[in-house]
Amino acid sequence: MRIGFDLMGGDFAPEETIKAVKQWLLGNNSGVTLVIYGAKDALDEIPNHQYIEKIPTSQVIEMGDSPIKAIQSKPDSTIVKGISDLALGKIDAFVSAGNTGAVYVAGVQIVGRIEGVQRPALISYLPRWNTHPGILIDVGANADVRPEHLLEFARLGSVYVNVILDVDNPKIGLLNIGEEETKGNQLVQSAYKLLKEADDINFVGNIEGRYLFSDKADVVVCSGFVGNVLLKSLESLVETVIMECPDSSKLRKFLWSEYGGVPILGVRAPIIIGHGISKAPVFLQMIEAARQEVERDLVGKLTNAFKKVLNSANGNTN
Repeated sequence: MRIGFDLMGGDFAPEETIKAVKQWLLGNNSGVTLVIYGAKDALDEIPNHQYIEKIPTSQVIEMGDSPIKAIQSKPDSTIVKGISDLALGKIDAFVSAGNTGAVYVAGVQIVGRIEGVQRPALISYLPRWNTHPGILIDVGANADVRPEHLLEFARLGSVYVNVILDVDNPKIGLLNIGEEETKGNQLVQSAYKLLKEADDINFVGNIEGRYLFSDKADVVVCSGFVGNVLLKSLESLVETVIMECPDSSKLRKFLWSEYGGVPILGVRAPIIIGHGISKAPVFLQMIEAARQEVERDLVGKLTNAFKKVLNSANGNTN
């Protein structure tokens, strides 16, 4: 297995990414080669090792760069070079905490979408007290969506939770301002009908915000605009509570840093995106998330799931 790693991605790169690689080398990583993309001087800080391959790059996509322009103007950046190698099959997965928009756009444009997926999506974990976490999808990749996109997110999330979190027949909920079918704006009302009629997901109805951390749904579906606002609000709240409350150790499971990176669901190869302020332990979690996705063939299972949807739509039962 070959996992690509962006050495220059993140607010604290390359110091924290170099630290992460050195810590990774101390672990039991037999069978996995880390293919590292970065500036030559940063690569020189990493020891030579049988499970390390260094790919020098001359450009970096900065956090403030326009994603589309940066991809076009910086072909020798860590993000473009790494994701291009992913598309060519030279690596099996790619990990980056760099410019999220650039990683997403490069993933969609260079690697491409799974057939049947119009809008690849980003997820965030929803920690819960006494059971496995759930997920929120989408959390920022798609600000403007149509009802059919929300159905697509439901399918992506359902397969992810089944394959990665080992949940059989995951419960799918639609984020709304009330539980009744008639509640919400035109988008969610129309999406409710599509999710209710879909026979390949376990739709349990509308989910109010107060139940995000309950076991009412394993996958909570929303537009990227709503999801991103909600996610950042929750991050700020939890961080503030932990800072202000001396005995808040139980709340640590609600910190984003406890979960590392998350995948772009719907592209044709595993891409893990991390928070820009990630430190070394989070990068290690991101590498592990990539390894797990490859090992469990998440992309293959998503591809098969959407192939069945397309076949059903075309009247083909094979």
